[in-house]
Amino acid sequence: VINITPVTTQKVLTSNSKYYFKAHFPGALVSRVYPEFLADRLPKVRRMALVMPDDDAGRSESEETKTGVAKVVKKEPGRMEIVFEGYYPKGSTDHTPLLTAALAKKPDIIHLDAGAPDEMAVIVKEARDLGYKGWFISGGGFTLSRLNEIAGKDYAYNILHQAFDIERPTPVKISPEHEAKWKWFVDMFGEWVWLGKAWKVEYG
Repeated sequence: VINITPVTTQKVLTSNSKYYFKAHFPGALVSRVYPEFLADRLPKVRRMALVMPDDDAGRSESEETKTGVAKVVKKEPGRMEIVFEGYYPKGSTDHTPLLTAALAKKPDIIHLDAGAPDEMAVIVKEARDLGYKGWFISGGGFTLSRLNEIAGKDYAYNILHQAFDIERPTPVKISPEHEAKWKWFVDMFGEWVWLGKAWKVEYG
């Protein structure tokens, strides 16, 4: 049976995989460049919290993000730091203790990734309920309808999301304005990357 999936980990998908394929570039590659993207586009974002599912995918995303932060810091010492790293069990319905610990470190941005759409929407709602007004960033997992339904439109703001929307997977042609604005991302990965709506998305 041939399996084509949008999500996998480096332990599952190897050079020896014969029947298991990933539909697009590895998520880890995206996590690795998030810090450079943030340093380039959001100068006030300096303190990052990692909130990931406690599994191989979540921990892999965290490690790649650390690699990206190290690259930014090497180029510009003190520009960015990871102030919190925490993991939650898959299927959790209450992330408040974890988020309380994360917010105590006063992050400017929370990196969510490798989670299910509903789960990540719940985390956004819980963080906003705790008073967090900063940014979220994710390479996948969010869907517009569930984010607005679960977190609420008043809470769905300052969210950066890789442009693929799994509810509407057909890519939209990039406008000349967006193509110029986000040329940095295309240059990083190559012309084969499809940016569905423009890489930077502020929901709400």
